[in-house]
Amino acid sequence: MKRSNIIIMITAILTISWLLLSGWMQSKAYRIIQSGKTCSYAVAAGRENIIQLQAFKNIKVEIGKHSDPPFVFIQYAEKNEMTYTNDLKEAISETISRDTLYLNVKNGKLNSNAVININVQKLNSLFMSSTTENDVNYKENSVSTIISGFNANSLYIKNNGANYLRIEKNKLHKLELNGNFYMGGKVKISQYPDYDSIKLDIEGKNGSLIMGFRENERTKRNPNQWIDIKLPATFHVDADVSVTNRISLRK
Repeated sequence: MKRSNIIIMITAILTISWLLLSGWMQSKAYRIIQSGKTCSYAVAAGRENIIQLQAFKNIKVEIGKHSDPPFVFIQYAEKNEMTYTNDLKEAISETISRDTLYLNVKNGKLNSNAVININVQKLNSLFMSSTTENDVNYKENSVSTIISGFNANSLYIKNNGANYLRIEKNKLHKLELNGNFYMGGKVKISQYPDYDSIKLDIEGKNGSLIMGFRENERTKRNPNQWIDIKLPATFHVDADVSVTNRISLRK
């Protein structure tokens, strides 16, 4: 066999192997995120495009109609920046006005592994809106948003749209969340004793609220904690009895 043919065959084999490995890693990352676990590959994948940002304290995200909306990770960091995967290049736009980052993801078809990472030093509020197919019908966990790592006085979140919202590894004096999660939306608040005040006012149908402890600390309580939760009667609640006793259900 000629040397040139051997080189071509080796190049082809390496290319096919890389494509198969990349596809497997992305598929695995998607399954891990859907299961509710943090996936380092998904975070790393979002660093394909990096934008350094000036200071901001509030975030407004609008996500257009997508069969596979992007995963959004918002986390504390010393440096303000946004990173995202290549398939979002033509769909994403951002501006900063005063102390607010405005982020828009246009309608269109995205890869099922599209990721947006937002690093910010201080976060006061997050406003999220997403347009789903047929407005209310969407795949389970259609949008997944993670907010993590903030140690602050208060955080206000308003969500309108299909979402699986995870709030984890934060220490806050006050957490306030409201909005419409549409059909089957989900909210998960991990380590909830780390919040002195929790106020939730959520609308939607057949959704879920999960409130968990730190690992191996199920007996830990916050004696100064104040909780006020209003949910639709169709929501499923997975929480300690100390929380469920303070939930008001709407008909």
